[in-house]
Amino acid sequence: MDFSTKTSAKLKGVTLIELLVTLVVASIIVAQAIPSYRQFSIRQEINNTSNSLLVDMMFLRNAAITTGKKLTILSKDNSNWSKGWLIFNDENSNAILDGTETELRSSQEIPNSITISANVSSISINSIGALINDIPILTIEHNEVDESKQIKTNRAGLTSQIEL
Repeated sequence: MDFSTKTSAKLKGVTLIELLVTLVVASIIVAQAIPSYRQFSIRQEINNTSNSLLVDMMFLRNAAITTGKKLTILSKDNSNWSKGWLIFNDENSNAILDGTETELRSSQEIPNSITISANVSSISINSIGALINDIPILTIEHNEVDESKQIKTNRAGLTSQIEL
């Protein structure tokens, strides 16, 4: 057997240097993408929380008109909206979920990094869809960025969302 012809044949494959260069380039690309992904993730947390609250505010008005009853959305923890909220049939108009009143909807858990500040602890809508109490302004913020969203409800009970 002639070994000289086999060793002279060109070997195919990747050298260690080529592999290392490829790994360095890939790690640089990943290092650039991680901060962008974090910013995207933070914006998604703000958007998801804001959209969830907006949908529940719209549900509140729609359900009040449909059922012909006064409904209230209330922060779960006194005036701390960051702990979540619930919607209920407020039969005695005290903005407190009593034993005889029916809970219609409850928010999912809010991420700890999200803060919701508000000028009211509850929002009530009457049977024709109009706001009963002060005009609510709820601001949704993330503790790592300056971006935030605001949800406002006008006297007619219509809710809107704006970016700040």
